[in-house]
Amino acid sequence: MSIYCRFADRVFEINNKYPYLESFCSDYIIDKTEPNYVIEVTNEEIMAECENEASNFSLPYLEILAVHRKITEALASEDCILMHAATIEYNGKAYAFSAKSGTGKTTHIMLWEKVFGAEVKVINGDKPFVRRRVVGDRTEFIVYGTPWCGKEGKNINTSATLAGFCLLERSEENFALKWGEEAVPNLLGLIHQKKDPEYIGFMLSFVDSFVRNVSIYRLGVNMKDDAAIMAHDALTKNN
Repeated sequence: MSIYCRFADRVFEINNKYPYLESFCSDYIIDKTEPNYVIEVTNEEIMAECENEASNFSLPYLEILAVHRKITEALASEDCILMHAATIEYNGKAYAFSAKSGTGKTTHIMLWEKVFGAEVKVINGDKPFVRRRVVGDRTEFIVYGTPWCGKEGKNINTSATLAGFCLLERSEENFALKWGEEAVPNLLGLIHQKKDPEYIGFMLSFVDSFVRNVSIYRLGVNMKDDAAIMAHDALTKNN
């Protein structure tokens, strides 16, 4: 089997073994065209995902993990990374929220949807692609939807310029603190890892540019509507 998909403005021909991948990527499938990359995973690569995930997952599910890994590593050569963060679009700009598992980043973006309604669109609930792009004398970062988006399945095949990034933590009182280089260790932990010197150099360069060009906040939030209002005010006041 073979399908053609567009991820992060690049065309991938994916030679899949199981039909599940086609349905999984259905919103990103395009007509057959000249691909930028051809992706195919072996049975060994599929089984290797068992080392990283619970062993009771099906082979079709493990295939989408293996394909995702290969796409992610291909895009690294295109100045594009996978970042573990829930990302919304609001008034034409993207805002990303990351946190340790169980902190409530999905709950937080749902509060945005509740408070701001149709103005909020969830680009990706868990693992968007983020591309660095130089435009004139400035560097910007573009966020792309992907079907790899967490158990809630929230994603849209769209893209938007990233205007703010938040590292969430639970707090009884809501607060927003502007961060800079102190966010680097946290950001490095959110990016797809690979033990390759060239890739590590790229990753460090990417994060260095990120902290210099994106507004980053340490955000303390409760699970009430006013957390979304506080975050909105902090993120949008300079945008």
